[in-house]
Amino acid sequence: MKKTGYIFCGLAVMAMMASAQDNKVKKADTKFTNYAYASAIQSYEELVKDGYTEEEVYKNLGNANYLNANYEEASSWYGKLFALEGADIDPEYMYRYAQTLKSLENYTESDTWMNKFKSAKANDQRAITFGENQDYLEQIEERSGRYELKNIGLNSKVSDFAPSFYEEGLVFSTARDSGLLTKNIHKWNNGSFLNLYKAEQDGQGNFTDVDKLSNILNKKTHESSTAFTKDGQTMYFTRNNS
Repeated sequence: MKKTGYIFCGLAVMAMMASAQDNKVKKADTKFTNYAYASAIQSYEELVKDGYTEEEVYKNLGNANYLNANYEEASSWYGKLFALEGADIDPEYMYRYAQTLKSLENYTESDTWMNKFKSAKANDQRAITFGENQDYLEQIEERSGRYELKNIGLNSKVSDFAPSFYEEGLVFSTARDSGLLTKNIHKWNNGSFLNLYKAEQDGQGNFTDVDKLSNILNKKTHESSTAFTKDGQTMYFTRNNS
């Protein structure tokens, strides 16, 4: 009788542990589904530390890091995904794995996976383009050296991109806001939302005096990619849906 009681208690504890684990997985999946990738990465990594090695966890860890340009981490998780025995992996993961390897300058391995992707999806335009340009490294080398690239003093430690000229100045998109308020944190990467800034140009062609554009333009979400009409009276730009 006493032995039966021990078995029952042991089964109850195991059931409780399994339920707790399932809840952790559901919470992590909810974060991923809601594009809270930075938080999802942390939750999935905790699950892996606890011994959880499911295919879906590796997929989501790879994707969340890939979509945050954490290519070294993404490559690691995609590698673990393809190492799983019996896993049925969509060819899209071959493509993403190849791209992470290319970003890490592992071109030989990247080409290997792109060829696998090409075999799996021969009619995909990305596969066709790769097949027609397998000497892409030689092409890049041949075209290199025509321009000198240098910083212009406006770059911050975060993303600064999508420049366009306006009234002798430079308008560009950047995530340099402090983002100290929780409501202004982009849960995709736990960083700031993109906003539009303008830098003035002095007589020597240097860009200085960087200022944020009006709050009429910069809202709570992302603004980017400006273009101006020739008369300077109209500006087109992108903004995502909150």
